[in-house]
Amino acid sequence: MRYSSWNVPEVNSEAVRLLTQQGISGCVAASALVARGYDTPEKALQLLNCGKSGLHDPFLMKDMDKAVSRIEGAVKNGEQICVYGDYDVDGITSVSILVDYLGSRGAACDYYIPDRLAEGYGLNEGAVRKIAESGARLIITVDLGITACEEAELCKELGVDIIITDHHECKPDLPCAVAVVNPLRPDCGYPFKHLAGCGVVLKLVCALAGEISGEIFDRYCGLCAIGTIADVMNVLGENRAIIACGMRALEAAQSPGIMSLFRQAGVKVRRIPSSVIGFTIAPRINAAGRMGTTRKAVELLLTDDLKKAGELAADLCDLNRKRQIIENGIIEETVERAMASEPPGGHRAIVFESRQWHQGVVGIVASRLSERFYCPVFLICVEDGVGKGSARSFGGFNIFDALSSCGDLLESFGGHKYAAGFVIKEEHIDVFRERICGLASDFVPMWEDKELYTDGELFPADITASSVFELDGLEPFGAGNRQPVFVLRDAEIGSLAAIGGGRHLRFCAKVMGRRFECVLFSQTVSEFELCEGDSGDIAFSLEINDFRGESNVQLLICDVRQCERDREEIQRQEKLYADFRDGRIDRADAGKLYPRRVDFIAVWRFIRQLEKSRTVKYPFGRMCREVFGADVTAVYARMLICLDVFMEHGLIEYTVSDNRLTVYQNGFDGKVDLNDSMILSRLREFCGAR
Repeated sequence: MRYSSWNVPEVNSEAVRLLTQQGISGCVAASALVARGYDTPEKALQLLNCGKSGLHDPFLMKDMDKAVSRIEGAVKNGEQICVYGDYDVDGITSVSILVDYLGSRGAACDYYIPDRLAEGYGLNEGAVRKIAESGARLIITVDLGITACEEAELCKELGVDIIITDHHECKPDLPCAVAVVNPLRPDCGYPFKHLAGCGVVLKLVCALAGEISGEIFDRYCGLCAIGTIADVMNVLGENRAIIACGMRALEAAQSPGIMSLFRQAGVKVRRIPSSVIGFTIAPRINAAGRMGTTRKAVELLLTDDLKKAGELAADLCDLNRKRQIIENGIIEETVERAMASEPPGGHRAIVFESRQWHQGVVGIVASRLSERFYCPVFLICVEDGVGKGSARSFGGFNIFDALSSCGDLLESFGGHKYAAGFVIKEEHIDVFRERICGLASDFVPMWEDKELYTDGELFPADITASSVFELDGLEPFGAGNRQPVFVLRDAEIGSLAAIGGGRHLRFCAKVMGRRFECVLFSQTVSEFELCEGDSGDIAFSLEINDFRGESNVQLLICDVRQCERDREEIQRQEKLYADFRDGRIDRADAGKLYPRRVDFIAVWRFIRQLEKSRTVKYPFGRMCREVFGADVTAVYARMLICLDVFMEHGLIEYTVSDNRLTVYQNGFDGKVDLNDSMILSRLREFCGAR
């Protein structure tokens, strides 16, 4: 079970009926709307009607007038302009939007994106000097620069004006620039605070064009949608309007670069859900920055040459495959390190460093680790005594605040509460690790209960292709408007099979005579907690799977757990076990707990055969089934007694948490007399045996 608890709201049938009667949505989508608080037609329409009416005047943003005035002057006077951007998808789309627009105005414009591996994140002295030497008189940053006070001062010394456009968290002192355009400025009254970097740039070009939602917006909202989704920004408010309009623009894509990338990635443009952008298109654009060839991605988005676009799109797909191979190797290494060093109760934070990692992929590895170990993660690539780190949050832990509190140990840092980058000297890493873990320990209550929020239960009859199309009306999905998750009760699990090279799992779920194909990502067959024939509750999202010309409904599994009656029986056995430990058990119940000799042999053999390292992690319910040939509900307490006796004799140390056993083998190779056990002696007394 990936979550310790599920939040399954009761269905407000009357509110659902009202939405369907008004023709606002079908029954399944209406259930999701009501579960999220959109329980009246007015509230539901406010979410669903996400057109251009949700856009704000760009001049409401602080310093937008100053930025427009300076840029217009540069265009008019033929000054050389350099757009300086980040190497991620948000930065790449930001650069592409602004460079293309300024080029259409006849501006003398070039762009600069720092090399991720050689230069790292943000403005740097060497780049600023190089740009100044090239003759540029104006630098416009996109998706970065809000903390670049020293570099802004250098621009001033070199006679180069600088305009900052950014969306990251601000420090107390802003850079000294012609204009600092960032909705997160404390003194900025812009009504929407969650724009991506490309969203700020889109507002800038609209301001330059003197419009809010006209031709220029239509021209660039598709690129802005890609950057906004990729940067995992909140998809309510103005972002929802940008993404909704952008997705329609992408489905009618005329850009050679976008069309070629869709074709190479196998994307069908007639219907593009936001998940396709997030999981298929964005990684290919991102691969260029991660592998140190960012210009290829910008060239793809800017080119008008269809042949060149095809070649560049193929290159990005190839880079993405190489990135995946490198990334998977680092994931395997860090997962092994995390499991080997995991304390009782789990990690509060992970801070790892290495001299062997590829700097370009550690950010995404940090994301994977945070999801797997339920904690914030900081990964540091060390070279020549300097570490370049990437950090990812979990459960509301504010990464930016954490780095701010460690500012005395860092050379530089930047980002926001969910993700950030930083530079640290190698000799400070141990102290940094200690301080971060201390901060995370203080924050434990925020994620100790890993709760899954769902949109209610469905019956098998509700799961149809038409229901999937209904739910499309709630797009775009993302932060603040997650993809709907539903619950199906008492499903019989069958046909377990590994897919994706063994990294993922496919199985079927049978409920009330219907059979559903299910896919569970990032979990192997051996890690799956249930066995074929078990009954479980499943939490899932719905999608249409197109395969060999056939379209079928498929369940994307978020979590699986024992059905309610089995959970109740396990709770009863946990109480039985606790009663024994507390000395409050009667003879009949004690007899149910007493293990036989063959039980001890079976448990010990099972633990030994799993030994790859000295630490073994395994789904506890699956172990009970495979050891005893019985459902966990029948042998749960007896298994714990076996493990207690082994631990009493110093053979193992173990914990069971969230139905997952972690056992550390002490490497004892001799023999012990299990009958010489205080636990068994005490149990015999309760059984009345002498």
